[in-house]
Amino acid sequence: MKRATQHPEWLCGIWETEDRDSRVAFEVSKAGSKWLVRAYNHHDREEFVVSKLRQVRGGLAFETFVPSTNWRTKNFIKCLGPGELYQELTLIERWTRVSADELGRRKHHSGK
Repeated sequence: MKRATQHPEWLCGIWETEDRDSRVAFEVSKAGSKWLVRAYNHHDREEFVVSKLRQVRGGLAFETFVPSTNWRTKNFIKCLGPGELYQELTLIERWTRVSADELGRRKHHSGK
């Protein structure tokens, strides 16, 4: 079998998770030498904002922002074959420092 990195056109198409357990779809296309990625919720049609798109390591890296939830993700996708996509997904969120006492109070008030 030929390596997927030899066939960048295999990235083009509409992609969803193998188990179809997510409402997110990626639509990948190419115009000349420029890659385009559209990300959206195919259930409610919400469009995500795609940014920082670049070709790296035989695949595409990009970030998404979901306006309704304020979720941000970093994504890396590459083809394993003509109908199979590999994705690395990183959720981006802010964390704040809390004290052990504060966590203890929360635990006590929640009854857990």
